[in-house]
Amino acid sequence: MIILVLSNIIIAFILAIFDIRYLYSFEISFVCSMLIFFFSFQSMQKKVHTMTELFKNNLNDDEDVSMSKKEKFFIGTRISFGIFRILSYVFLGFCIVGLINNKLFFIIPFIVGTATSSIAMAFWLLKDKS
Repeated sequence: MIILVLSNIIIAFILAIFDIRYLYSFEISFVCSMLIFFFSFQSMQKKVHTMTELFKNNLNDDEDVSMSKKEKFFIGTRISFGIFRILSYVFLGFCIVGLINNKLFFIIPFIVGTATSSIAMAFWLLKDKS
């Protein structure tokens, strides 16, 4: 967690030196990317756990039970589309529209925020796993 906070503070300080208005795009991008990345990771973990349980149950059964493609599709769809993940994308969309309407959207700080958040979240999740 400290990786996320430190990376946010350092990059925000650097951007504030250039122009304080860059912080809006950076922070929106950083927070929304962090939410999207985290909830995508959670839904993927849930999907892997469910598929592992289904595989274990099929191995334990004496009968050869295989799921049809339709059943696999519905299980995957139900697990993959988490409500928090969708809400994160909706929040990102509203924030971008708000920034554009107020003429505060800058693409470079937005990309920097997305990249910083993704890299920091990856390090945090990898550190959390080990």
